[in-house]
Amino acid sequence: MKWQQDGELSPADLAALINTMKRVESDQNSAELGRLGQSTTD
Repeated sequence: MKWQQDGELSPADLAALINTMKRVESDQNSAELGRLGQSTTD
């Protein structure tokens, strides 16, 4: 992962981070991360 010059993660890196977090979080948190991940791909 690499920060962009604007201080944000690239969409691909953000999606990878969210997917990794979904694998280790509880079901409730995983569902919320899923919603967050959807907003990054829209």
